[in-house]
Amino acid sequence: MIILSFCFDNAWSFKDEQCLDFDFKSVDKKYSDDPRFIELAENHYVPSVITCIGANASGKSNLIKTLSALLSFMTNRQKALKIDFFRLSEKPSPISDFELVCEISGTIFRYSLGYDRAAAQVDYEELYESNPKTGRWNYIFKRELDDDGEIQITKGTKAKFSIDKMKRELEHSESLLAVSDSLKHETGLEEILEGLNLFFVYKYNNYVPVIEATKAFKDLNIIDNVSNYLKSFDVGIERIEHSEIEIEQEFLDSEPVKKIKGLLDNMPDESIPTPKVYTNFFAGKVEVCEAIHEINGFEYRFDINLESDGTKQLIKVLFPIIAALTTGGVAIIDEIEVGLHPIVVEEMIERFREQSGEELRGQLICSSHSVNVINQLSKRQIVLVEKDRKTLESQAWFLNDVKDVKERDNFFMNYITGKYGAIPQVS
Repeated sequence: MIILSFCFDNAWSFKDEQCLDFDFKSVDKKYSDDPRFIELAENHYVPSVITCIGANASGKSNLIKTLSALLSFMTNRQKALKIDFFRLSEKPSPISDFELVCEISGTIFRYSLGYDRAAAQVDYEELYESNPKTGRWNYIFKRELDDDGEIQITKGTKAKFSIDKMKRELEHSESLLAVSDSLKHETGLEEILEGLNLFFVYKYNNYVPVIEATKAFKDLNIIDNVSNYLKSFDVGIERIEHSEIEIEQEFLDSEPVKKIKGLLDNMPDESIPTPKVYTNFFAGKVEVCEAIHEINGFEYRFDINLESDGTKQLIKVLFPIIAALTTGGVAIIDEIEVGLHPIVVEEMIERFREQSGEELRGQLICSSHSVNVINQLSKRQIVLVEKDRKTLESQAWFLNDVKDVKERDNFFMNYITGKYGAIPQVS
């Protein structure tokens, strides 16, 4: 999957519509030779890396989590869209609109969603497919509410699901696209969902163990690739390994362990759910992640959590990046630079350029305060985010939309001197 554009309004700190068109058309052949861009078709390009830059509290993270929450809603059955509306208004509107355009296996799709946060229900949901010959949009399905608040569904020739079965299964708060994956018959949406699921999200959290952050990628079998990349960053680790150890029943039956288990079992329902790591522990099995260091032919194994915070952060970030590069998916990372050296961040971005010419090309969409990276990028790859100091509304725009910006400009110097906006106003 490659994301071509993303539009939304009334989400978190964004009140008005924001529309970020990543793709563009140009007859200039320099783009076909530029590894920073993915050529979708002749003279049609999209950046392999999009970086959001702005001051603290400008809305960068809100933009990133809006995109990731929408993709999650589209692909996983959820009781609610996990996006709040803009509340800093006398009469806030609970209705939010979203549009995502993406390419999956050579076909371009457009998904639209209207969501009522107050009523916790979908107002409308539509999926279209682009006809490559005519450029026209052909609808795959449309879903809306009638005057009585009942769900009405129409479908095009590509959709194979039963409307009656879908209506029986679909809740007002759910995505039809996500629910289709649970129907026990052909829906015509399988390939679309397979492509949409190739998004890999990471947000910095120092309290989440490495093993928990990386288990989601276990089925992709990318740990060897992560190890190879890790070696190139000179952190002294030869490779990392996941393994499972069994806990002796005698230990599980000991009084201290029984007391801890009893305490967790008797916690009120409204409390935080028992983490899966503890559930597995009481079942007698624990997954561990080890870092293997090699010195003079001898191997030394350490629990990965004994590594430095920076090394652990690097490992957590590498998994979604390698997943995107390996599958041709999208890595969506908030604050990619936290805990990492600026050169390391630059090198990770460089990985998306090195895949130029390969059949599968991944895409990276991230936010960062590491502004030194912007001189690596094209003006078509830099999104500036700024919050109005009076209304506290966030706005986002491409550097390419700023007047008189040339590719040969020193973006870093112009940005930190305030020429483009989206910098901290310290007083």
